[in-house]
Amino acid sequence: MNEHMLKRIQSGAPGSIYATVLKEEKVCLVRVGSYDEVRGRYNQMACLIGAISMRALQEKHPKALHSTAALPGTWVDRFGEGRPISSPAELFDAAGQPPSSFGDSVGFLAYHADWPHNAERLLSGMQNACKAMSNLADVFYQPTFRSSVTVGGSMEVSAVRRVQEALKVAKKEGRPVFEEEKLLEFMDLVVNAKFLHLFHEVASSH
Repeated sequence: MNEHMLKRIQSGAPGSIYATVLKEEKVCLVRVGSYDEVRGRYNQMACLIGAISMRALQEKHPKALHSTAALPGTWVDRFGEGRPISSPAELFDAAGQPPSSFGDSVGFLAYHADWPHNAERLLSGMQNACKAMSNLADVFYQPTFRSSVTVGGSMEVSAVRRVQEALKVAKKEGRPVFEEEKLLEFMDLVVNAKFLHLFHEVASSH
């Protein structure tokens, strides 16, 4: 596992993620889950967005835009010794399994706005989706400086729509998604909550 990523994860765990939501015109703080659990949901979103983006680019743009360019859809884990992400199937498979180091790597790429080659340029809605995923990941990877992030905007809607598209493809192809109901609940918060927060419990000094 990438050492830089591991340090970020260690600084976030064993905290909990909370959401600020409006209920009956009252501002409420709701616990979403543990840091690791919710980060796993984020990683699933990243894997699913990556899967449909890679597939769309490979199908619609099978040739490089110029002679020295990488093929659209090419995705290399630049934080993982340049390991190529081989196919959309690999990403769908990761979204269908419990949290893994591969899922962590994909989520860390999404945090750095690193997606399949030319995804933001050639695919409708991806620019906003990418921005939303980078912003959302701050609560996981910048816990010291950005322990709260704003959600519920148009960019988050774009990201969730990309995931919904991927879920339809997964269902059509008979690909299971790990704890899909919990993933859907998290996506609903991403669209409808006001903020996500990372909190750590400390023993009272009194």
